[in-house]
Amino acid sequence: MTGANVLTRLSITHEGGCKTLVLYVGGARNGDTALITPRAVLPTGAYLQALGSFSDNYVTVRFCNDSGAILRLNETQMHVTTFR
Repeated sequence: MTGANVLTRLSITHEGGCKTLVLYVGGARNGDTALITPRAVLPTGAYLQALGSFSDNYVTVRFCNDSGAILRLNETQMHVTTFR
């Protein structure tokens, strides 16, 4: 198991959209399962989904916006944990 605190900018300019993010998480290994926890409350309708680690030291995450508004979240903090 490995964990890391990650700081990133999230933005989606239209409702119903999703973006795929690749985050650096030192110690993550290809094939690891990931768990992502935002350090702040996300707006209603916005969510993060950890997809897993598909290469060493990186975790793939989807950020989606079903809020009906444009979202721009600067310096969003999250904790990512991976399991083998």
